[in-house]
Amino acid sequence: MKKLVIIVLLLLALSAGIGAVEAGTGFSLFFPESFYSGNGGTISVENGISTSIGLGSMLSVPIGFSYNKIQGYMVEGASVKSTKPWFMGDSFMGYAMLKAKLPLGPVFFELYGGGGINWNASLTPFEGNIANDLAPAGNYAVITDLSYENSFGYGWLAGASFGITIGQVSVSVDFLYRDLKAALDMSGSYDVGTAVGGYSATTLSELDARLVIRGFTLGLGGSFAF
Repeated sequence: MKKLVIIVLLLLALSAGIGAVEAGTGFSLFFPESFYSGNGGTISVENGISTSIGLGSMLSVPIGFSYNKIQGYMVEGASVKSTKPWFMGDSFMGYAMLKAKLPLGPVFFELYGGGGINWNASLTPFEGNIANDLAPAGNYAVITDLSYENSFGYGWLAGASFGITIGQVSVSVDFLYRDLKAALDMSGSYDVGTAVGGYSATTLSELDARLVIRGFTLGLGGSFAF
């Protein structure tokens, strides 16, 4: 809650300092890549706030923050492919984009794209999924020690909106796709066992592993023009 209050105050200060023309919020559902690719991720609710700086009648710069509990982080760059999510986390994302708006009377269509920064307030591994992917074919594995870095993620976002404006209030249906990655620097150890008994200790070293924050949101947004 304290973090959300700080974010709101920062946005208000930013709006006051640079003359924002719109402020808004909305309700969205996030579909991680691990969900629509059939790898076991789940849909989650995303909450966000934003402000928009006008650059004329058709261009603006949206700046915003969102929170989402993502239960379906895949990993890239590891020595084995993640077939199921390896992590879940409380994701805070900040972004800035360039938006083009085409007004058609009260109806409007928007296209936008830009960059984002992601940070996970908490990051929890699914050790069973990690072990299953690390195990050689016909064997099984058990994680005995695991460490990783919870670092900032960076990447790009792009989307579109369709909506209607009544007076100073606008309501829209929004689509936003994101592709961000964060370094994990995973290390540790795991035991590999066989069906006939016995096991061997194996070192885990995945220095090039990257947490993948990839997927899309569908939502309803509302904004007020000052």
